[in-house]
Amino acid sequence: MRSRPTRPLLLAPVLALTLAGCGAGQGDFCEVLNDNTDLAATVFTPVIPEMVDATTVQQRLDLVDQIEDPPSDLEDDLTTWRNYLQKALDNIDDATAVINAGTDEVDAAQEALFDRYTGTCMS
Repeated sequence: MRSRPTRPLLLAPVLALTLAGCGAGQGDFCEVLNDNTDLAATVFTPVIPEMVDATTVQQRLDLVDQIEDPPSDLEDDLTTWRNYLQKALDNIDDATAVINAGTDEVDAAQEALFDRYTGTCMS
C-alpha cells in the first residue's frame, strides 16, 4: 500500500491566511487594544459618575486617541465615542451631565466598538 506524501508547503498559505484574517481590514484598531488589554477591557464601557474618576476617563480617552487608523466602518463610531469620553471628562464632577452625555448615538457606537473588539480582536 502506497502512502500519500504530506504537503506541508500547501498548508502554510492556508494557515497564514487564517491567522491574518483576524486583523485584516482592522487598521491599527486591534493592535492598539491588544497592546493594552487591561485598559481595553473597559475602554468601551459607559462612564458611571462617582464610580469612575477623571484619571480613568483620561486613560480611556488616551487609548482611543492611539487608534489612528480605525476600520472604515467604525470611524464615525470611534469619533462619537471619543467625543463622549471627552464630554464625560469635562463634566466628571457633574453626574447629570455625564449621564446625559450617553445618548442613543453613543450607545450605538459603544455597542459597535465593543462588539468589534470582543468579536474580532479577542478571537
